[in-house]
This record gives sequence, structure tokens and C-alpha cells, in this order.
Amino acid sequence: MSSPKPYHVYVAGPMRYHKEFNFPKFVSATAQLRAKGWVVFNPAERDLETGFNPSGLEGTDEELDELNFCLRSALGADTKWICEEADAIYLLPGWERSSGAIAERALAEALGLDIIEEEPIECFVSTKATILDYLIS
Repeated sequence: MSSPKPYHVYVAGPMRYHKEFNFPKFVSATAQLRAKGWVVFNPAERDLETGFNPSGLEGTDEELDELNFCLRSALGADTKWICEEADAIYLLPGWERSSGAIAERALAEALGLDIIEEEPIECFVSTKATILDYLIS
């Protein structure tokens, strides 16, 4: 008997207008999801693999233009993976202010995929929990 197919999750969230295009948050969320045994598509990892380096960047459209970053190609790869592989989309805090994440969520919804929203860490800080408590929960 074969083992069940692992759960495939796409990470979506704001990138533009965030320091280092929010890559640290994408990396952190991906590590947490992989620790659950899930297969994760992280668009930040894909960008890193193609040579994009967000270090020291502020996340502006001008920076993307200067680096000849093709948003059309990136979103094409992202939506292809969602359509062909994903069981779910994992939404990082602030997704609702990102045109890309809004589109990715709408696609996931249209396909009947699971929608998982990460809770903003601020709600845990107010209960005096530490970031470590949050990460291991």
C-alpha cells in the first residue's frame, strides 16, 4: 500500500513595500510548515534560486525595475503551482493589502483549495507569550 500524498501548500503574502520584500517572514513560515511534513512552495525561495537578492532593499517597484525583475513571469510560476500542485494556500499577515496575494487567494478559492490564515504575532505578544511559544505551538 502506498503512503498518502503529502499536503502541498503555497505561501502567499505581501512582498512589495516591505523591507527585503518580506522574505524573512516567508522563510520563517515555510520552516514552520515544513516541520509539519508539508510540501511548501515559497515564492521568495523561487526568487532567491533565480538570483534575486533582497538584502538591503526596501521593497519598492523602482528596485524591481532596476533589477529587471519580471513580475509577470513570477506570478505565472506562482499561479501555475497553485493550479497544478496546491492543496491549500497559507496567507501571511497583511495579505489583504497585497494585490498578488489577493489574486492568489481568489485563485485558490475558485479551485476549492483550503485557505489557511496565519494569525498576526501581535495577538500572542499581548498575552505575554514569547515568539518561541508561538513557533512551537
